Amino acid sequence: MSTRAGIVALAILAAVAIAGCGEGDQATDAQPQASQEQPQLASVGILARASANCRRFLRQARELGDRAFGEGSGTILEMATENIVRPSIPLLEEMARRQQALARGTRDPDLTLYANLFDPIVVLTRERLRSGQAVIRSGSEVERERSADLEDQMTELGEEQRAAARRARLPACSVDFRKALVSSLTG
Repeated sequence: MSTRAGIVALAILAAVAIAGCGEGDQATDAQPQASQEQPQLASVGILARASANCRRFLRQARELGDRAFGEGSGTILEMATENIVRPSIPLLEEMARRQQALARGTRDPDLTLYANLFDPIVVLTRERLRSGQAVIRSGSEVERERSADLEDQMTELGEEQRAAARRARLPACSVDFRKALVSSLTG
């Protein structure tokens, strides 16, 4: 198994494990476990709110791209790291909080998986920021390759998340936000 495939598999397992660690009621002898946690689809209202969050996030990604290279100066790597990667982290964290809060209110495994996949994406984005900053400071080819590998991992994880969004009946969330960001950079 390649390193990237391994990381994607671990991220999915972590998301599923996190999904299983909710604040559900403890089973008692009088209440069988199976009747308590039957998976069910999220309500239309929850899906509408999750979709609205995705449309907002897409607007924010495009706005970030629109202003990314108009601010500051430096090399493409410096501007991408500081003007795209760094400001995308709080956007991702906010989106994760919103979608995970909605998912916690359901027993929809597809919505839960989709929402929990934000956590490893945020971790990879933070690592990409650190790696990009290390390249800027030292010019390290090792860190440059690590940045590229992290970008590849984020792309793969994004594909997994979009597939989960489709299964969760969230077409507005199955958008490739990174491609939307890049297209806003190129006009």
